[in-house]
Amino acid sequence: MMRSIALLVLLLSLTAALQVSLFPRLAVHGVQPDLLLVCVIVAGLLYGPPIGATVGFVAGWFTFALQGALPGSFLASRIAMGYLSGLLESRLFKENIQIHIGAVFLGSMLATGLFLLIDPDLIRQPDWPQTALYTALYNTAFSPLAYFLLSRLPLSLEKE
Repeated sequence: MMRSIALLVLLLSLTAALQVSLFPRLAVHGVQPDLLLVCVIVAGLLYGPPIGATVGFVAGWFTFALQGALPGSFLASRIAMGYLSGLLESRLFKENIQIHIGAVFLGSMLATGLFLLIDPDLIRQPDWPQTALYTALYNTAFSPLAYFLLSRLPLSLEKE
């Protein structure tokens, strides 16, 4: 179990480092991918609700720390997305990459919706629907990479 947690924290730390260092350079019209959210959704689909929610918790803290905002909206939206995508784990053919691509797009849109419910100040930005759509599309482009990396990790909350 400790090895799984260490691998998970290492992967999310590297992802957070990419989020801060490389991804701002990949921004198109101010929109950049949210690879931490992609990892949350893919981990939930691959490993179920407990792992999805755990990854969501860690990713929510990283996101909040990187953006310097209040932690509540990031934590709640990421934990919810990890748990909700985990509920689909036993209902979908999770080895199919197209399932992950579609789930990342829909999950990114849903995460924005959950974030808006918790922090409605985002609605005051006139271009938030367009930004949410572009971010979801950008996230979708990174879903095969996240699937490839996360599907090879021996993540489990069981004792080893």
